[in-house]
Amino acid sequence: MPRLRLAAARRRPAGRASFLQAMGGRGALSVLAVVVATVAPVKTAAGWQRADVKAVTQPAAVGDRFVVYAARRGLLQVVALDARTGSTAWSAAATPSQIAPGEPPVLTVIGGDVFYLGRRGGSLAELVARNVATGQVRWRSPLGAFTTWPGVSPDQTTAICLSGLLSTSSQQGAELRFDAKGGKQLPGALIEKRFGGRELAPGLFDPGQRNPEVLLATSAGRVTWRRPLRAVFTLPGASTDWGWNFDRAGRLGLYVGSPGWKPIKLTSTRFVADLSKAMTAGFRIGDGAVAWRSPGTYMCNFLPCPGGSEAEFSTPANAGGSSPTVAVRVRATGRVSGTFNGLPVASPSTRVTIEGFDPGTGHTRWRYDAGHAPGLVTQRVLPPRINGSSIVLPRGNRLIALELVHGRTRPIAPSAAAWCRAPVLYRQRTGYPGANGSRLTEYVGQFALYPCTTRGRRRATHDAPPSFLSAIAAHSGGVIAWTDKKGIVAVRVG
Repeated sequence: MPRLRLAAARRRPAGRASFLQAMGGRGALSVLAVVVATVAPVKTAAGWQRADVKAVTQPAAVGDRFVVYAARRGLLQVVALDARTGSTAWSAAATPSQIAPGEPPVLTVIGGDVFYLGRRGGSLAELVARNVATGQVRWRSPLGAFTTWPGVSPDQTTAICLSGLLSTSSQQGAELRFDAKGGKQLPGALIEKRFGGRELAPGLFDPGQRNPEVLLATSAGRVTWRRPLRAVFTLPGASTDWGWNFDRAGRLGLYVGSPGWKPIKLTSTRFVADLSKAMTAGFRIGDGAVAWRSPGTYMCNFLPCPGGSEAEFSTPANAGGSSPTVAVRVRATGRVSGTFNGLPVASPSTRVTIEGFDPGTGHTRWRYDAGHAPGLVTQRVLPPRINGSSIVLPRGNRLIALELVHGRTRPIAPSAAAWCRAPVLYRQRTGYPGANGSRLTEYVGQFALYPCTTRGRRRATHDAPPSFLSAIAAHSGGVIAWTDKKGIVAVRVG
């Protein structure tokens, strides 16, 4: 599962800190029990719905259960639902700890167990392994502060990796590795002596150093290379403080993606960014050497890149990353502006060109002038999707379907069936300060899915889910479930 930020929300600067200082001084612990909800699912002709569960991730299927992260009253939960009936099997307190608010949460699944960050008060957390069928806790890590959602290690698929610091260790910016079966802590790389590092893609880190900002890679619990970010992305102003989107393309032996760029205007509450300041690069997993560079912003994970993984949770099957056969980037002009909580807004002058390219070489395969297309640069609403590799875009007063393998287009009716994606926003009471002194901070979840027309208008449907939905949604026992803007929806399929 790739690591990506959708919103420009500045992180807390890295600096030396004791364990409790890194927690913002919150040292109180709470005893957390598994809570079983009593709200019954709403049965439908085709399946069931849970509008009361504000899921912030797409569900993962584990046996006869669906598991999601969900927000409730300013706090995060992990919720397990019976796939057949939609009833709650168990729920448990969770937290984003010290993870940047713009980084969507990710669950990790190995076998019958789910791995997540359990809440222990303030930003204190512990990595929890829980059996999904029984709700029984397999093991818990020592208390810590974490800057990355846990994921399966790309070089050891029986291990769980994340970054942060533990109360039991003096290492403050460590790659933390745990045996998935028993919870034993494994040797991990020291990515930075100060607290604040974070993972950008499996095995790729921003250790938190600035002046210069650095990229660092690890393998088998040790650092394999370290390079200044500006040596890879030569356009001035590159910084993951303003977002990132990277894939580990294991088949190609490359990391492929883009960081963010420093805004051209910046105050304590607002920013303005120049969309033309963007670069995509491919650089080698083994040594960080640059294979190619190109103008533009990497868009796989926002758009369905042919051949790439669309799973929204981490498993041994996708630990090596995503290797699309055709990748997509956008070149844009104009500006976006916004606050540090929420999604940005594009200027009327924004213009976007979409390019399909070879991720191994960066060479452009096709190009399409998408015009204004603000959703492509803000991710507020992504283009409707009609099949596995085609999206819908306006062309004047008409609509066209753009096929992302070859860049071919064809007219499409505005009433035709499609599926839309929009980010889920949720609020948390955490160590990150909210806007204007608020105790609540707005976080970005994964993208919700909902049936729509090619104009982007929601439609009611009793149709069988399209085949491409299976790449994102969860399947169990003849039931497919996904997170809609209105809750979790499950449909029985043949």
